Formats: sequence, C-alpha cells, structure tokens
Amino acid sequence: MVDYSQIEKILTQKAQSCPVRTEGCYGGTGFSGVGHWRLDYHGALLHATWKFIERDAKVTQLTWNTSYGVGGHLVHLTNRDGSRTMAALYIHNQKLYIIEGTVPAGYPEPALFQQSFGWLDENGRDVRYQSLYHHAFPAPPRGAPPNQENPGNQN
Repeated sequence: MVDYSQIEKILTQKAQSCPVRTEGCYGGTGFSGVGHWRLDYHGALLHATWKFIERDAKVTQLTWNTSYGVGGHLVHLTNRDGSRTMAALYIHNQKLYIIEGTVPAGYPEPALFQQSFGWLDENGRDVRYQSLYHHAFPAPPRGAPPNQENPGNQN
C-alpha cells in the first residue's frame, strides 16, 4: 500500500523551490506548478500497472475491474519459469493498493488471493459503493442501492 494522503502538501511545497522552467514549476493550469501533484496522484494506478507489464513475463490478461465499487486494474502474468502471477491494483481513500499472488508452475491460479480483498470503514465494516468510486471524483453513497420492491431498504 502506498499512502498518497500527503502528496498535495509535499509536492506543492517542492514546487515552490524547483528550478525555473521545469514542469513542476511553471503554472498556468491546474496540473502544472503547484498543481503538478495531481498528475503524480492520478497516474499512480497506471504507473503501478505498467510495472507489472514490463516484467520478464507474458501478460495473459489486463482488465479494468471493480471491487465493492472501487475501480482498478487486474493483471495476469505467466512468468518465465511457468509460475503464474495475478495482481489487483486500486486507489481508495488516497491509498494505492497492490495485491499480488504468485503460484508455482502447474498450480491453480491465485485468483482467490486477489478476490479476497475488500474495503473496511473506520468501524471495521464492509464498504460497498452504490455506484463507481474513482479517486478523481467525490465518493458515491455507500451501501446497496434501494431495491424496487422496498425503496426504503438501504442494506
């Protein structure tokens, strides 16, 4: 897990003293100068996924996925020695989560490992969103959406 909760503060402060004309210094948009931190934060999921793709392995699957409404990436690899690696990557509440499992050649894929991952709130209860959670937008309501038969049901 990589904690990005301090990235705005750290990189905004760094932009105040970086060499003139470097991308992190010059302003003009919300993504340059003091806003340059946004590029690092929003690119973190893609960068982490790329680190799996560039391994000395064959990528057998690369998909977008959701876990309890949180969007992310799934990567499946066949490694040079025949072992299999499965990884799931998500950003939730300013943290990048990388879940990775590898099994020896001939063993069942480690799918249960990455599928057993979930989100908990501050009280240790499961977090499930009513619509897609994406770290670039405000979080949607939690819990199951009301059903048609019982509109008051929020479970």
